[in-house]
Parts: sequence; C-alpha cells; structure tokens
Amino acid sequence: MSPIQLRASHMLRSLLKKSRVLSCLLVMMGCHLEPTARADEASQEKSMKTEPMKIALIVGSVRPTGTADKIVNNLKRVLDARTDIQTELLFVRDYALPFYTDIIPPAERTEPIADPVLKKWSDAVQRADGYIIVSPEYNAGYPASLKNALDSLYKEWNYKPVAFVGYSGGPSGGTSSIAQLHQVAQALKLIPIAVDVKIPQSWKAFTSTGDLGIFPTVQQELNHVVDLLLVAHHAPQSR
Repeated sequence: MSPIQLRASHMLRSLLKKSRVLSCLLVMMGCHLEPTARADEASQEKSMKTEPMKIALIVGSVRPTGTADKIVNNLKRVLDARTDIQTELLFVRDYALPFYTDIIPPAERTEPIADPVLKKWSDAVQRADGYIIVSPEYNAGYPASLKNALDSLYKEWNYKPVAFVGYSGGPSGGTSSIAQLHQVAQALKLIPIAVDVKIPQSWKAFTSTGDLGIFPTVQQELNHVVDLLLVAHHAPQSR
C-alpha cells in the first residue's frame, strides 16, 4: 500500500469511528436514527461483533411474589424472541446481599472479593454486556435492596449501557424512581440510555392470564430500548 493509500485508510477509519461515536451520543439523547444511518450502524456492528449481546435483566424488588414476576414474564417474552441478544434473569432477592460494610469502597477494591455471596453477584454482573433494570416505585423512590446491589460493585458496571423499566401503583409508572436511578447509573460510570419503559397502575395492569394489558406498547418500547442498548454496546467508549 502506498503512503497516500495508507493515509486515506487511516482517515477513513477515523471518520467511521467518529460517526459511530456521534450515533451513540444521539441515541443516548433519545434521538431516532434515520433508516440509512441505522443500516450503516448495523453494517459496522456486524463487521465488528457477531456474538449476541449479553443483557442481564435485573429485578430490584425482593418481594417473594407479586407484580415484578408478572412484569418480568412479559418482558422475557419480548427479549427471548430476539436473536441478537442473550438474556440472563437476575433477581436481587436470590442473592441475599449483605449491606455493604467494607472499609474499602468498591471503586478502590484491588483484592478478590472474599464474601461468596457478593462474589456470586459480582460474577453475574461482570459477565453481562449491558443491563435492563426493573424497579418498582415506593414513596417516590426505588428499593433499598436495589441501591445496595448497585453500590456493592463498581468496576463491574463501568462503561456498560443500561436501561430502566419502572412500575408503580399510581399513574407515573415509576418516573421518580427511574430519574434517581439514572443519577446513580452515571455515578457508577454506566451508560444510561434516554428511553425508559414505564408501567403505571401496575396493580390493575394485567389480564386474567397474566398478560400486560398494554403489552403491545411495552413490546414496542422494549424493542426500541434493546436497539439503543445494542448501538451503545457496539460504539467505542473512552475508558
């Protein structure tokens, strides 16, 4: 390759990288890519990675049964129908995490985790490429159990995209709790996307068979969320 061709090749690669970063920023802001842009992104993603994205569906409620289980069953129907992702279901209640009492904060942790319960949680979070966190809203906030699960780790979360599904007994669909979770995600160096899924009045949101009455809407919104997670996952990040 001649020096001119080599410089041209480097310039092309630089332009492609910048276009991918711009696309990522746009989707983080909730913007919709034009079809041609989506096609370009899909082509670049296919050339870079062929493995399905591993998404952890994290359920913040620790109640033994209830609304969370019904919502997750509906979300899994949507996620399992896709071939570009692999979903792992993580119930915070299954880990019985202790409240964090270590002197060294997770961000400064250099030694292997000794607590077997926390190590199991760390491994589960680490092996995911991105996350969808499902949270109820209690008194305009999210559960302490979810905050503890998030705060118990740090590096495992870093630079991975995350989306939120909120639900509430009232009409907000978890707006307040999701807004707080966005702030926490940024502090953990996660990459929260700008599009959320909200399920209002969850106590009466289901049919007699357990299906969400607004399932078509949730299906459309969740698929859009996954599309944005994929774009963020494949875009280059500054570490």
